[in-house]
Amino acid sequence: MYTLLVVVLAPAVALLLWYLLYKTKTGKVVRATSSDREMADALGINMSALFTLVFAFGAILAGLGGALAGPVRTVFPGVGTEVIIESFVVVVIGGLGNLWGALIGSILIGSLETIGIIVFPEFEMSLIYLLMVAVLVVRPWGLFGRPLKVKALSEKNLAMEAQEISPIHFSVHPLLRWAPLLLLLLVPLFAGRFYQYLLTQIFIASLMAVAFNLLLGTTGLLSFGQAAFFGVGAYTVGLLLTKGGFETLTALALAPAVAAVAAGIIGFFCVRLSGVHFAMLTLAFGQLIFTVVYKWYGLTGGDNGIQGIPVKPIALGGLGAVDLDSTQAMYYFVLAVVGLAVELLRRFRSSPFGATLKAIRENGQRASFLGVNIHLYQWTAFVVAGAFTGLAGGLFAMMEKSISPEIIHWSKSAEPVFMTIIGGIYTFAGPAVGAVVYVILNSYLVAWTEKWALVLGLVLLTLVLLLPGGVVGFVNEKARQSLGKLRCIRKWSFSKSATS
Repeated sequence: MYTLLVVVLAPAVALLLWYLLYKTKTGKVVRATSSDREMADALGINMSALFTLVFAFGAILAGLGGALAGPVRTVFPGVGTEVIIESFVVVVIGGLGNLWGALIGSILIGSLETIGIIVFPEFEMSLIYLLMVAVLVVRPWGLFGRPLKVKALSEKNLAMEAQEISPIHFSVHPLLRWAPLLLLLLVPLFAGRFYQYLLTQIFIASLMAVAFNLLLGTTGLLSFGQAAFFGVGAYTVGLLLTKGGFETLTALALAPAVAAVAAGIIGFFCVRLSGVHFAMLTLAFGQLIFTVVYKWYGLTGGDNGIQGIPVKPIALGGLGAVDLDSTQAMYYFVLAVVGLAVELLRRFRSSPFGATLKAIRENGQRASFLGVNIHLYQWTAFVVAGAFTGLAGGLFAMMEKSISPEIIHWSKSAEPVFMTIIGGIYTFAGPAVGAVVYVILNSYLVAWTEKWALVLGLVLLTLVLLLPGGVVGFVNEKARQSLGKLRCIRKWSFSKSATS
């Protein structure tokens, strides 16, 4: 009887929503504003209030859906992450902005999930993401949607953005530039094993975040599938060391190579899309890899993962060997690898190739008119970011000596997004600073309170609201203001001395 109530109520709510959007003045304003925000702003529409109203109404509908689902499905703290993924799949398949497409898409997904449980129980999760990938590749706007018109940035917006991301250069003595590295080298002399382990975590997270920002900050591509490449690198090292008997350095060297191959295949399809479609396709591929790893017990261990990864000592010729089972040795090894990788990424970003990526980010149409092969440049950036993310995953497997499918889940892909936003998107050091903040907060809050996830969310939300340009962006802005005041004082002093 309750199921029948849900079946009747769902179309009724959809019909009500259709009436509000298409038959009321507010609904028409919402649809017009979503189509052309600049025109709506010019007409005096309060977009902030309007979208707040839309967000609130969407939250009400989500709450209603949760209340209806409570009696028929298991309720647990992480139920929202499952539902949001299902919602993404439904919207992508049905079509963005198409109400009836979402309704039909939900029926299609529910039917496919039921068929998968009955006929293909081992691949039930994969079928949904395969369908999502197929729809995004063949018809990115969905089965019932319409192609979205993407407008280029105006000259005014470009000038404002260029002003926001312009770096500040300080004259620093060459020896002082090496001071942070020297300090990190001395850490094991006065810090215990816990702090060495914590810093090792920060190094790996920093590499993942900096590699991710090559896509977001440099190229302008938001990917929700970076955890897949992190997991590919981790499982490459785990499988080669446990089942292949490879040497440690060989296994680690193959991690970014395998991740680069995976990124090359996935990127071939993804870079042909942009905006939300690109993000959704990376999410779909990432979740597809997650489901394969989660169910492939014969190779990956399934949900049990790979435990007890043997990390062999690294031979140094006549100097002996380095035993990476030591926390201190692992600290120095990860520091060396991450330091070299970050320097390579910095040089790549500062190269003419990186400058072209920034030009594509700011105005892809103009870059295309100048003869730039946008898809090739974006694909290359995608592969490079995937390779270095795979290297971070390989280091993670060596450090933890155990891995599980959770490191491939889409929620893991959200971590570098948070780190980058916290530190600063349009700065090279920003993601690394964000990684420091995120890992330290995450580590200490878990030990401090059982409600660590709530506190972490509140802290991150506060940082994002108070520092929209990130920590590094905030520091750069304050430094710019201080330098401006200093120049004014110098000019005033010079003019006063000249007149006297």
